[in-house]
Amino acid sequence: MSKTTKINLSESAQSFLWYSYFSESYESVCEDTNKALNICANRAYLDLCITLSFIKEHPDFCSKGCELLQNKISEKILNCKKSDFDKNHNEICDAIVKACNDKEVLEKNFTYGQAQKWLNMTLKYMLIMGFWNDELKDIIGVMHVPVDSYIIEAVWKDENIKLPMKSNKTRGKYNSEKVEPWSKWNKDMYTAFQTSLRESEILNGEAPIDWESRAWINIAEN
Repeated sequence: MSKTTKINLSESAQSFLWYSYFSESYESVCEDTNKALNICANRAYLDLCITLSFIKEHPDFCSKGCELLQNKISEKILNCKKSDFDKNHNEICDAIVKACNDKEVLEKNFTYGQAQKWLNMTLKYMLIMGFWNDELKDIIGVMHVPVDSYIIEAVWKDENIKLPMKSNKTRGKYNSEKVEPWSKWNKDMYTAFQTSLRESEILNGEAPIDWESRAWINIAEN
């Protein structure tokens, strides 16, 4: 398939793919964006929950976190000015960290790295759904890249992009054991990464979130 070839899917195929990914039919959410946003937050939780260890039952952990995300995104992100995005993004991540650590159900503290994953993947799924194109159009160019092990590998060779290396480790050949796992990143580590990525030539003029989709697929395929 050439790069210019579009994928033409039947309506039934599109419906199947939508349901397979979001566990809800398109028809059930297309006129209820509050429900759709909650689905995005719940789907994003699956991308980070493997990094969590619980010490007791946690029936409300995900639902309360999703509710917080839903409210904060509606308040701080939708129709946000480009110049306010980083500040608002940080405020939401801080709120997630505080709320999750207040629950006292985790073996280890909930980190900024886990919070960014929850927020950034929720925003990415919102872009995939497409219901908020108008509300997000002004900030797509500055939206953050969801950091995970694939993205760390994708930027590895560009030493201008700041990664939190473990003590006495240098980059050289890629080795995941040389760098702090994204789930353990603090705010300073995360901010340094996103700032240096924006300034990197690796983007080749693309918005970071657009670059991320291609980079993630490329690493996954290889």
